[in-house]
Amino acid sequence: MKKILFPTDFSETANNAFITALKMADFLNYEILVLHTYEMPVINFGGNLAFAPEIYSTIELDTFESFRDIMARLRDMAYANKLDHITINHMLLQGGLIDTMKTIVNDENVRLIVMGTSGTNDWASRLFGSNTIDVMNHVPRNLLVIPDNIQYHKISTIGFTTKFRPKDKKALKEVVRIAKKVGAEVRCLYVKPSNSDVTEETIEQWREDFKDKDVQFVIIPHDDVKESIHDFLNFNHIDVLAMLSYKSNFLKEVFVKRNLAKEIIGEIKIPLLAIRADYKE
Repeated sequence: MKKILFPTDFSETANNAFITALKMADFLNYEILVLHTYEMPVINFGGNLAFAPEIYSTIELDTFESFRDIMARLRDMAYANKLDHITINHMLLQGGLIDTMKTIVNDENVRLIVMGTSGTNDWASRLFGSNTIDVMNHVPRNLLVIPDNIQYHKISTIGFTTKFRPKDKKALKEVVRIAKKVGAEVRCLYVKPSNSDVTEETIEQWREDFKDKDVQFVIIPHDDVKESIHDFLNFNHIDVLAMLSYKSNFLKEVFVKRNLAKEIIGEIKIPLLAIRADYKE
C-alpha cells in the first residue's frame, strides 16, 4: 500500500498539518505513516557512568509516552473529521531525521511527505531547515508543506510555476495527477522576463500537450518573479502552490527569510508542494 509519511515533533504546528495529511490520504487512497525520531543527548557524567543507563532509559520512556499520547490524539482527530477509515501506522526511531526518512521512504513505499512549519524558530527550522531544503534535496519524494495555523479547506485550484523546461513538463504531469485526485484545476504560471528565451512556439506546444488536462496557462511579462508569483496567488485564488524542488533558492527564502515568509505565507496562507525532479510514481 502506498503511504504518506508524516513526521511529527508533537507540536500544534504538526497537529494542524495532520488534517491535510488525512485529507490527502483519503483522496489518493494512501495509508499514513507517522514518524518521530529522537537522538540521545551527549551528557558529561564526569567519569561516572553508573547513572548513564538509567538516564538514557528515562529519556526513551519519556519519548515513548509522548509519542503514545500524540498517536491517541491524532486518531481522535481522524475520528472527529470522519476520516478514521484511513489506516494510520507509526514509527518511533532513534537517529537523525533526514537519514531515517531516506531509509523509510523506500522501505515503506512512501509516495508523499506532509509536514507543518511555522517559521524560523520552529521545529521545521531546527530539524529540517534551512533544513526543509535538506528534505527536498536528500529525500527523494514530493513534499507538501503546511504553514502554521492554516486550516484545511477544499483544494479547488493548484498553481504551478514553470520555465517551460522538459523537467517542468514531467512535474506538471504529476501535479495534474494529484489535481485530478483532489478534484482541482491547475493554473500554470510563467513569469516572462524581458530577456526570456522561451518562444511562443514552446508555449503553444505546452498548451496543446495539456489541452485535455484542465490546465490553464498564465503568462505574466515581468522581471520581478516573486512579486509576480504573489499577484498570481492573489488574483487566481490558488489553494496550493506547486513547484520543482530545484527552485530551492526561492523556497529557502520562503522558509528562512522573514520578509518573504511574511509576504507570501503570512498574507496568502497556502501550502507549498515541492515536486522532486527525479520523482517516480
